[in-house]
Amino acid sequence: VANYEYKSQDAFSLINEDLDTLAGGARFSHHLNDHVQVGATYAKEVKDQSNHILAGVDSTVKLGNFTKMTVELAETRADSSSSFISYNGGYDYTELLVNNADKGNAFRWELNSLLGEFLGRGPEFLDLSAYVRMIDKNFSPADGLFESGSRKYGWEVGHRWSPSDKLRFIYEDSELEDATGSINASSRNELTASRVQNFTTQWVHEFEKLFFFTEYRRQNKKNSFSLVDEPDAITA
Repeated sequence: VANYEYKSQDAFSLINEDLDTLAGGARFSHHLNDHVQVGATYAKEVKDQSNHILAGVDSTVKLGNFTKMTVELAETRADSSSSFISYNGGYDYTELLVNNADKGNAFRWELNSLLGEFLGRGPEFLDLSAYVRMIDKNFSPADGLFESGSRKYGWEVGHRWSPSDKLRFIYEDSELEDATGSINASSRNELTASRVQNFTTQWVHEFEKLFFFTEYRRQNKKNSFSLVDEPDAITA
């Protein structure tokens, strides 16, 4: 599988004037066998004499019929001018303190397993998922601004212990690479502390066509950016 994309700000710029915006990319993926798929991505954007390059590789491995693992590595290089972001709908903008001249790297690992089916107990009896994501502070794609300079990992366990009841246990741990250094403010706004740990328990009860949800969440913060910490929460 291969994809290519081209975008120009002026559809007839080749005739009328020089290109001032050019974006292109390619995506390749290949199944080595029934259990392993590999892929590669490359994209480049040239705008106002600045360059932005994204390159990455990924692989998905099926461990039997009930478990799937995905690994992805990506790198960016940019020499663009300063970037800006608004936190209030565009009334004003804040400059992002990101060193665009440097290379940025990102890593993602995910695991999903239907252990209940593997054990012969049926769907949703025991489901397991886990992930690790690391994005350094110079990784520059626009959709990663709120996670730049962060490390995140977590897991989730789901268990249907009766035809009408299901439990979920979720743990998430997020930490900023450098909360007091040059990391952009958007990451601070997203995480609200240099390290945030969340543990959530959910119980879902089904009664005919009605669903009842109960949730307990405990949050721990280290070096909070807010003057007031959020308390533990119980919702129903």
